[in-house]
Amino acid sequence: MKKLLVVLVLIGAVAVGVTYVLNNRTQATALPPRHEKVERGEIVEKAPSTGKVYPRDFQQVATDVAVARVIEISPDAQVGKVVTKDQVLVRLDDEIARSKVAEAQAAVKLAEASKAQAEASLTKAQAGQRQAERVHELAKHRYEQVVKQADQVSAQQRDDAEKAFNAAKEGVNIASPR
Repeated sequence: MKKLLVVLVLIGAVAVGVTYVLNNRTQATALPPRHEKVERGEIVEKAPSTGKVYPRDFQQVATDVAVARVIEISPDAQVGKVVTKDQVLVRLDDEIARSKVAEAQAAVKLAEASKAQAEASLTKAQAGQRQAERVHELAKHRYEQVVKQADQVSAQQRDDAEKAFNAAKEGVNIASPR
């Protein structure tokens, strides 16, 4: 029970101390904001401080060229100097870009040659198809003629056989007694 009493006394003391500190704080008075015109000039006063300065606007300057050699840097390309739109700041060696363009042009020519070869192969295949269709039609016509002739020969042979049978039948009937 004594321990509980000691703990409660300590909690009460801490609560009284926090209340005292919060009630006796002095309130800072807020000054109205000042507005002054911004002008370029020398920094007159210096205030030592630590921290980070973040720019309001940030423009990243980059190139699509993965690896390029700088040929010339403009004297205007300095930190803090104001530049204008489309102002050349750095000249890069365009040898890599020119070689990529030449490589792409060679690839286009190769593709065009491949296309021409494919078109020639297609024309040749189409001519072969037409020739095969003509051969097929000719063979079909010949087959139909042979079938027709076979039907005629068969009909004639059938008629001859029937006549021979009938003649034989009559010969048998004549020779046999009734």
